[in-house]
Amino acid sequence: MNFQYIQKIPLSTSHGIYYRADQVEISYHHECILVSLLDRTEGLRGFILRNSAIQVFDLNTREFKTMIKFPTLDALCFKIEENDELGGDAWLVCWPNSSLFKCDLSKLLLEKKEERQFENSSEYCIWEKQVGFSIIGISLVRSQHQCYVFGGNTVQVLNLTSGDCMRQFQMEVSPQWMIFDDSTCMWIVADGSYSVNIYQFHNDGNTWNRLTTLTRDLKTTMLMVDSVSKNIMTMNSYGTIEITTMDGNMIKSHSLRKRTFGMNINEITGELLVSHNGGIDIFK
Repeated sequence: MNFQYIQKIPLSTSHGIYYRADQVEISYHHECILVSLLDRTEGLRGFILRNSAIQVFDLNTREFKTMIKFPTLDALCFKIEENDELGGDAWLVCWPNSSLFKCDLSKLLLEKKEERQFENSSEYCIWEKQVGFSIIGISLVRSQHQCYVFGGNTVQVLNLTSGDCMRQFQMEVSPQWMIFDDSTCMWIVADGSYSVNIYQFHNDGNTWNRLTTLTRDLKTTMLMVDSVSKNIMTMNSYGTIEITTMDGNMIKSHSLRKRTFGMNINEITGELLVSHNGGIDIFK
């Protein structure tokens, strides 16, 4: 990764509403980029940012395709599950507080509209789950068909096919990001502090031990693993990206010199997508 700037994908505006790009996900099956948006809403204490929509762009041309609008939310966390056990693909949407949905992405993208409302979840919903705590984020373990849902120091493991709870446990930290690497059975957890903990899963898939802790100069706000190189990428809110090996050796540090909120890697082209106030920047 040389961080060579390729291009910017601007967000599509709607009636002058201010949007900020937040989370970035990729569907290779549908050849599209999905970006969750936050809009500026006036509240009792001034303007606040709320999740309100997901914009969809063509993966190859980067052209705007559609926008899926949601009821006003306090949190919107989604992951793409490609080619699930039902023979299609799906995504997971985290509603405010404690509700989690698995939805059919194919149905959501079926209608060719520039803007559509996500009002009736039963039309797209495969399953719905109340987890009993406020959800911070979700992480998929595709090899085991599991979804790890976390909030505070509580982690609940769901069956991806049915949504049934398989187990629940408490961690010594409160995860803000959680990533699993299927090929190495590594579990990487960032708790929003200056440390990133790396764990090794045991063969039973239920227990683990901590291998090492990576220390960062600034608090980690985004975490991911490059599926090809197996290197860990962390990012802070000031746009500094650090790349390290699984055993903690630093490979590269690069500053984008702007406030950033999310990132993802195109596994086909190796391009890095980074979201910020103005849209999505693409690097290689």
